[in-house]
Amino acid sequence: MKAEKLNLKLLFIKGSRVVVLLVLFIVFSVFTENFFRFDNWSNIGNILLQEAPFYMMLALAMVIPMIVGGLDLSVGSNISLSSFVCAMVIRETENPLLAIIAGLMVGCLIGTLNGYMIAKIGVPPFVATYSMDWIAKGAVLVISKGGQITGFNSFRAIFNSWRGTYLLISLVFMVLAWILYTKTVFGKRTYCVGCNAEAARISGMKSAQIRILAYLASGFVAAMTGMMYISKLGAAEPTLGGAFTMEAIAAALIGGASFVGAKSKISNALVGGLIIVVLNNGLIHIGVPGVWQDCAQGVIIIAAILLERLLEKMQTERS
Repeated sequence: MKAEKLNLKLLFIKGSRVVVLLVLFIVFSVFTENFFRFDNWSNIGNILLQEAPFYMMLALAMVIPMIVGGLDLSVGSNISLSSFVCAMVIRETENPLLAIIAGLMVGCLIGTLNGYMIAKIGVPPFVATYSMDWIAKGAVLVISKGGQITGFNSFRAIFNSWRGTYLLISLVFMVLAWILYTKTVFGKRTYCVGCNAEAARISGMKSAQIRILAYLASGFVAAMTGMMYISKLGAAEPTLGGAFTMEAIAAALIGGASFVGAKSKISNALVGGLIIVVLNNGLIHIGVPGVWQDCAQGVIIIAAILLERLLEKMQTERS
């Protein structure tokens, strides 16, 4: 009987993020006029199609390095630099495909350099990615000269020809990442590296390469997020990614990701992104000032970490 009760508690805690999402949805629907009504789905449509995709991608860019026990503090500046390079190529060539390739290459380069410093040189993830954040920030300010680029209509047409394009892109990235990290040998090896990189190396796995690939994937996702943003905004700005890194960390942690290697899942990015966007949108409808919205995010992050600790304690008691 005690074991069954413990199992129910574990099941509830494991699904607690989904419960939080549902509770937030219900509370905001009941206590606000325009968040959601059965005869008016416009706000929910805006959340799903125009807001959630970006938070999901941000969270995904952070969750992937978390799987190998790291983090990426250069996500925001990666978005800035890769999207600005993309816009520059469009301006010079008027070739959207070439611009997308250029932007993705910049993102992958930043991610690879992060991974190399961490896996090959031994620089701690915080130091390596924080340093790269400053390098990328400086680079985009130099090449942009503080200005912005606008008027790339042919590029925007690719992303805005259908209202659901952003959501489709984010879901495709989520599904591909989920398949890669849960259904393939490479994914299982990645989780082994996240558990114990040295043990994985001794057993014959290429731990360093796997960690580098995790950061490369993070950079790739961040670059794609940047191109989605400039397509939506209609402008590439050097300061675009200012708060994105913290939002990425917040969405990942709120979704259930952990700084402890191999304890994060791709689904954490999906749930965390949805919770963040529902929370922000709902607080706006209630009339909560922006500064208090930041406080609310902080409280939820702390609650998510405490919940993770409780889950670990219950699992230890069970074993």
